[in-house]
Amino acid sequence: MRLLAWIGVALLSASWLWGVSHYHQTNWPQQWDVLVTQVGQLLRLKAYPDSSWPVWALLVVLAVVLLAGVDGRLPTRRQAIVGAALTVPALAFSLWPYWRAWVREEPAELLPYPAAMVLMALGAAALQAPLSLRRLASAGQRIGGAMILGGAILLAQWLSLWTYQTLTARSHDLPWPLPNLLAAVVQLLGIEACASNSWLYGQTVTVFSMRENHRLAPTWELLVDPVTVCFLMGAAVYLAWQARSAAQTHRWLRQWLASLAVVTLLTGLWLPVRAGLMVSVYLHDVLRTDYDAPLQAMRVFWSNWLH
Repeated sequence: MRLLAWIGVALLSASWLWGVSHYHQTNWPQQWDVLVTQVGQLLRLKAYPDSSWPVWALLVVLAVVLLAGVDGRLPTRRQAIVGAALTVPALAFSLWPYWRAWVREEPAELLPYPAAMVLMALGAAALQAPLSLRRLASAGQRIGGAMILGGAILLAQWLSLWTYQTLTARSHDLPWPLPNLLAAVVQLLGIEACASNSWLYGQTVTVFSMRENHRLAPTWELLVDPVTVCFLMGAAVYLAWQARSAAQTHRWLRQWLASLAVVTLLTGLWLPVRAGLMVSVYLHDVLRTDYDAPLQAMRVFWSNWLH
């Protein structure tokens, strides 16, 4: 069950790439594109520019299903009612563009940001299942707990992604000595690479192939990608949920910090390995391209599916 929960956290982390179109629009088959357009017209919704909201919605639903197997301390009925009441102002503020569009019969931009509050409100409502119906009450607790946990994770990831985009918007380049670290990891994988800083190209990590030398920009998106940042924030919420329900009242914070430190350490060790593997996939695509064909290997760095 814990493995399924971690997969759910990962799905929520990756869903933001489609929800806010952090890189670009997903390449849909033509039939799917027609279906998505028709559904959007039926609901009078237009997607966020270049977004793929059906994939985002599917990933969120799958994540909530996987999180339904997580045991945790659920709020009481009174606490759930109070929590649902507290989400009403946030829901009213975030959903106002949609209500306004429905009244005016105009298309509204479909944004993923209200999803966190919507999930928590629906989760609080699911916890109100009558206790006399045991099966319904048990299912309501499972689904309600998963929705509340999923909404809390999405809310934390929303804030972390906004912070990430704000901090990296002015400069995407990695500071020294991170480009050298990236080049060293690529060299450990058997690829001829070096880090350089010139007035013409700026900071680059150059990898060699028989066709040409490829100057890659050592950016934050390459080493510390937004999906991993969202995953780390989602892991913090999930571990807090687990620690609060498993440990005693005065010890859960210590247990949560210890678990979070381990996850942060493992994530920090994984980041350079992931960047090296991304460069390896890029170079593999270069080597498989015919000599006379144009190079389009940079697409691997912006592929939502690969992340």
